[in-house]
Amino acid sequence: TPSITFKYRSRDGEEGYPGDLSVTATYTLVSKTTMRLDMEAIAENKATPVNLAQHTYWNLAGHHSGNVLNHHIQIW
Repeated sequence: TPSITFKYRSRDGEEGYPGDLSVTATYTLVSKTTMRLDMEAIAENKATPVNLAQHTYWNLAGHHSGNVLNHHIQIW
């Protein structure tokens, strides 16, 4: 199954938050028409608040193809 994983490590004190935090986001093509996003954050050495959010923007017709007003998306 094709997928790509992005990883980020937030160090203790970054943005004023305690502890090291390891974050991953994996996009997986489940089928020809379905993509799944799995996100995970692991506090490595201290308790710390975390709120993972998805802010990806897609234009399914490609770059410079106009707006997305005729696109349909299903989220479940």
